[in-house]
Amino acid sequence: MRSDTGTVSQPTERNDTPILVPAGRSGIQIHTLGTFAVTAGGKPVAVPNGLPKQALKLTIIHGGQIHVEVVMEQLWPGIDLAGGRKGIRNILSRMSRVGLPLLVRDGDVLRLGDGVWVDAHLFQMLADRAVTAADQTAATRTARRALALYNGALLPDDRYVDWTAVPRRRLRRRRLAMLDMLAADSRVRGAYSEAVHLMELALE
Repeated sequence: MRSDTGTVSQPTERNDTPILVPAGRSGIQIHTLGTFAVTAGGKPVAVPNGLPKQALKLTIIHGGQIHVEVVMEQLWPGIDLAGGRKGIRNILSRMSRVGLPLLVRDGDVLRLGDGVWVDAHLFQMLADRAVTAADQTAATRTARRALALYNGALLPDDRYVDWTAVPRRRLRRRRLAMLDMLAADSRVRGAYSEAVHLMELALE
């Protein structure tokens, strides 16, 4: 994702790779944890089904931008370059009918539109901040903010799609780390009922 300085951070299979939240306020929100939904100004947005929606999801799990050839490889395995580029143009044409900058192309890269908010990206950013916080108070406060965003597994309707498996596991592990952190803090404070509840959530 692009930061305020224009830099980009993309996730890999490492568990500690940060994902930056896009700058700006477009009013577009994409929810991917526990469900998949897009809203603009609080109103539902109907994303075209099929390949356009899959291309959007691919872009999201790659941190907000992805090379078009990676999209081709995932959506049309074995397709030739000309056919793949035609497919990309068709996807962008269908997405443009939504009337919102959900998915745009910059050269050979597909990316989310400026200011598009994604819950999974914010969750991972907050989780990363929690584990590197300078003091326990800041860590637990940030961990609670992160957990408030985690409403379920990443892209649950795509749990049998191969390219969703690694990012789904990564975010689940991040959630477990947040629960463990808060449970440990609860034990230190003597809030044993809370600690047991958090441990039960982790065991689920």
